[in-house]
Amino acid sequence: ITKLCNKLTEIEKQNISKKESDFKREKQFSDLEKRIENITSERDEYGYISRELRAQLKKKTTELELKMMSKENIKQEEMKKISELEKQME
Repeated sequence: ITKLCNKLTEIEKQNISKKESDFKREKQFSDLEKRIENITSERDEYGYISRELRAQLKKKTTELELKMMSKENIKQEEMKKISELEKQME
């Protein structure tokens, strides 16, 4: 009976040890899941910010291109007027 009691005590200790180990693993798993969720959330947020910045950059680039085209057109018109005035002066 003593041997059986000792064996039972040993098994109970092993069981407690296993439960503690399982609990630690579950906690680690839960912590990892939370970290993954946070990383995913940050990635999504950075993706959104990146898309917004690209859109703003594209808008600004287009605005600058239009300004340059407008200035070039004005310059061409001025050159045309100068040319016409030069012809009139001849």
